[in-house]
Amino acid sequence: MLHDKENLSFHLGLHAHLIRDLDTYGVGPLSAFTGVQLKDLIIGVSYDVVMDHVIYSKRNLNSFELSISYLGDVEDEGLVCPQF
Repeated sequence: MLHDKENLSFHLGLHAHLIRDLDTYGVGPLSAFTGVQLKDLIIGVSYDVVMDHVIYSKRNLNSFELSISYLGDVEDEGLVCPQF
C-alpha cells in the first residue's frame, strides 16, 4: 500500500568520482540521485554530469539513468548477504 508510511522511504544523494591520473588527481562524473523505496524495492533516477567535458568539450556526454533495485531479506550476521 502506498499510503503505509512505515514501508515508504525517499532517497536523495549526490556523489563524485575522484580520479587519479599518473601525475594528478581530478574529479570525474558528478551524479545526482533521487528515488522512492517501497518495502524492498527502490525505483530511482540519476543524472551524471561528466566534468571534463563540461570544461573542455562542446559535446554533451551527460546522461540520465533509471534504476530499479531489489534489496531482499538480510540477516545481520556481521556480513551483508541477501537471501532470495
